[in-house]
Amino acid sequence: MRIGIFGDSFADSKNGGTQFNQQGSWPQLLANTKKIKVENHALVGSGLEYSLIKLFEAGSRYDKLILTVTSPERLYINPDNHHKLLDDNEVYHHIRPTDIRKRKKDIFFNKANDVALEHYNIFNNNDTNNIRTALYIKALRDCFGGKILLLTCTNQSTKYNKGLNAWPHNELSLIDMFYHENKTLFPDGKIDGKNDQRWCHLTHWHHRMLYGKILKWIETDKFKLTKKDLLSLDKDEVIQGYFGKW
Repeated sequence: MRIGIFGDSFADSKNGGTQFNQQGSWPQLLANTKKIKVENHALVGSGLEYSLIKLFEAGSRYDKLILTVTSPERLYINPDNHHKLLDDNEVYHHIRPTDIRKRKKDIFFNKANDVALEHYNIFNNNDTNNIRTALYIKALRDCFGGKILLLTCTNQSTKYNKGLNAWPHNELSLIDMFYHENKTLFPDGKIDGKNDQRWCHLTHWHHRMLYGKILKWIETDKFKLTKKDLLSLDKDEVIQGYFGKW
């Protein structure tokens, strides 16, 4: 069974801290499963268009496809300009509102940031973002049918999802799992992001749960992930995964 994984940091097994946590992430657990061969095309910080391009380039090679459906406001950057937009050795494939920053000595980078900021100020709109995402979901469902598992990172229960009958497979979004863990550790909402050692934004407890559900989908074509599946973790358990202390 050949599995292709596509998406953003919720699926990129290179995104995180300690080696132990990496081995406990759902992509790695899947890769370590007998009789399953995994190729992971997910990229931290990337947007939907990047994932779709990679998916249509390589999707025919796999028996099953898994895509984490990321935030729709990420602007795709022309590949010719990827390596012109470097920040601390990170290659920019997309720009998000939170990415916009200035670099005094880099004229091209500053120009790209100015253009992106103008776009967000003038053209960015939640309704059009949600319409576009719902259309992507519907098109992927129509194109790949039961071959693809669509895991939304953000809330996809808008009127556009309803109107187009374009639903991801998970009722509980991946970002809600992330917030659930954060609330356990930081009830005041002040998150210590610099010390976050979680791979793909989750502790291994939720990775194991998610891996089990994905494995069941591979074997039976059935998938269900709801708020009832959130794990009641105590603070010590979250600390173990968050700070990588084992």
